[in-house]
Amino acid sequence: MKLTNRVFLSPRALSVALAAVACVIIVSVSAFYYVDYQAEELLTAREATIVEAELKLLEDLDRDDGRDGLIRAVAHRATFSSDNLGIVAIIDRQGKFLAGNVAWPIGLKPDKRWHPLRTQTNAGIAIQGYARAVVLPDGARVLI
Repeated sequence: MKLTNRVFLSPRALSVALAAVACVIIVSVSAFYYVDYQAEELLTAREATIVEAELKLLEDLDRDDGRDGLIRAVAHRATFSSDNLGIVAIIDRQGKFLAGNVAWPIGLKPDKRWHPLRTQTNAGIAIQGYARAVVLPDGARVLI
């Protein structure tokens, strides 16, 4: 078999092939980031809806079952562990911890908006994330 010095692709064909590969890579990466962004937006909206419903439920519990019922519900919820550490806490108007699985974060505004959270679990493990809090009619606060 005789070897020749023939080039498989001409320089122009090689340039076109490389450009096509680059285009495929750019389109693929762009599509991945677009789908990832859309999924993140969907999950964030769903999480916000769930948290809003849970805050409403806790407010309703306080109104319908009284403070003792709310404290029991928060204490019960705090006993369930989860992969994402569903946080919950309730403090009275003076800031005394009543129930929950995390310490009340210092300086957290109870305005129903998302706030960065840095606190610790009841076991003393430092955690961070985001949380929302509300003020109940008597000044007690609920964190979720």
